[in-house]
Amino acid sequence: MRLQAARLASRHVMGLIVSTILLFSCGQALAGNAVPFKGVAEEQAISAVPVDADHVFVTTVGGGTATHLGAFTFVSPHLSGLSDFSIDGTQMFTAANGDELDADIVGALHPEVDASGHVFLVGDVTGTITGGTGRFENAEGSFTFSIVFDTATFHSTATIDGVIQFAGK
Repeated sequence: MRLQAARLASRHVMGLIVSTILLFSCGQALAGNAVPFKGVAEEQAISAVPVDADHVFVTTVGGGTATHLGAFTFVSPHLSGLSDFSIDGTQMFTAANGDELDADIVGALHPEVDASGHVFLVGDVTGTITGGTGRFENAEGSFTFSIVFDTATFHSTATIDGVIQFAGK
């Protein structure tokens, strides 16, 4: 009788271990693996609306190429600080097939003056991927958007370097 109870308990424990392993494996598959997210972009500020004495609501539009997006366009509405060059807003990337990738962005730039006296704003903005549509639905991840902004033309270039995690992959 004790031997039979011990075998039953052993089977129960083994069943729990197998169930736990399967649940963990399924969770990992659903969560996906983080893969590199890299690219380049060019942007143009198309509007800058004063919000208060120290902030402007800026909208930039642009395009580029990136892993997992291919050729993309994007729009970035964000609040810019005039005294600290801070940036706080969003970016919405649209891949060629129409799938969208959304991110929240925050960071700050700093002025750099070249030999001719021309001022650029340079720095890194951190992007946190918040999902999107199509293959980017429930995507997660983060990236650095490294910007060089020309204060004379309101044109900028950027590199993208980070990771993205797709749901269910």
